[in-house]
Amino acid sequence: MSWHTKQSAHNVDAQQHLSESGQHIDWEITALFYSVIHAIDGYLSSIDASPQNHTERKMLVRRELRRIYKQYCAFYTLCIKVRYTSPFDSITQEEKQAAVDLHNAIRASVPKM
Repeated sequence: MSWHTKQSAHNVDAQQHLSESGQHIDWEITALFYSVIHAIDGYLSSIDASPQNHTERKMLVRRELRRIYKQYCAFYTLCIKVRYTSPFDSITQEEKQAAVDLHNAIRASVPKM
């Protein structure tokens, strides 16, 4: 099992633990987003691509994983919102559900490493 696969699963586990408290939706969304990042990076590394930042990753997703590009961009935007532009106590259950749905759809579409 690759490091990216382990890290992706670890981030899902962190989200589940955070969900039990119900108090840190911003970090739940962030953990799910980074689970996706590791799934994507794991796949990209299998085709000898190693993004060094979000901009490079976005370009590679658009080129190599076209079918998830719009979902990836939506998830990235949501994650930026909950981390940098919204007060933590204003994040809704609907936004959390959107993150769960995006996570699941993207993870199901990224080829296994």
